[in-house]
Amino acid sequence: MRRVLALALIFAPTFASADCSSESAVFRAALESRGYVIDNLGTPSEEYGTCRIEGIAFAEENLTVDIAQMSWRLQGLEAFAAKSGLLTFNATLTDLRMSPRTPDRWVSYMLAQQNRRNTIDATLSAAWNLTTGRLEIETLDIDLPGDNRITFDQSMTGMSAALLTGSREALQTLSLDHMALTIENRGFADTLILGPLIARLSQVPGAPETVIEGTKRDFRALVSNLPADVFDADTKSALVKLIAAGPVPWGELTVRIVPAPTISLAPFFEAPMQSLTPDSVSALFQGGKVEVTFAEDTNQN
Repeated sequence: MRRVLALALIFAPTFASADCSSESAVFRAALESRGYVIDNLGTPSEEYGTCRIEGIAFAEENLTVDIAQMSWRLQGLEAFAAKSGLLTFNATLTDLRMSPRTPDRWVSYMLAQQNRRNTIDATLSAAWNLTTGRLEIETLDIDLPGDNRITFDQSMTGMSAALLTGSREALQTLSLDHMALTIENRGFADTLILGPLIARLSQVPGAPETVIEGTKRDFRALVSNLPADVFDADTKSALVKLIAAGPVPWGELTVRIVPAPTISLAPFFEAPMQSLTPDSVSALFQGGKVEVTFAEDTNQN
């Protein structure tokens, strides 16, 4: 899942010029800097201010990715030079396909065939007002194979142009005004959940079923200790339902952060996560709440 999300967001608006060729060159450089080998990157075209590339293929040691079409529209680049103004970015990925690679060419061929129709579409719409310091991720929608989907939106303030320089001081001004994440899982995320979970628990003595049940008890105890002023009874109930549906819960999970009216993010950068207590978690959220809902899909078909 992280790979898909990273690919959807890879067009961070840091381009130095506004033509499609230079922007696609930045895309190529971003892929190569992450260790991907580019097998194909079509010639970019432009229509009414929207750039488009058809036929993209790249790979790393254990994964191949191809994209039928990618389009994007970037406006307001002059805001970077002026350190003020509005920059907007919209992008669409059509028929993105990922296939694992193995040292055995026949196994790789089999996996590629199994994933031939497992395509992913994604859209991203974002706006950054450098004058007011407001960043809006209006839409991030990832339509996964089957009945699976991720949607995300967020708004933040304190996003000054100083962040482009990597200034740590600039991080101190960041505040979260809204965040909502919805994950619909009906099979796609199962391997992503089970792989890390089994890797972590495989050395624990006992039958897998017993170890999993013990882990679920630990998670339920953790939920019960969450501060009630941040995680109300309905949210805790939803989290318990999510745990009960594990280790591979099917259904729709929604997480919302509701500030009152905003949450400074500076304390989150400084807080030692390993020593958090209910009181310190409550202080971190500064009167805001975390709202969670989970609707389990019990359909066995």
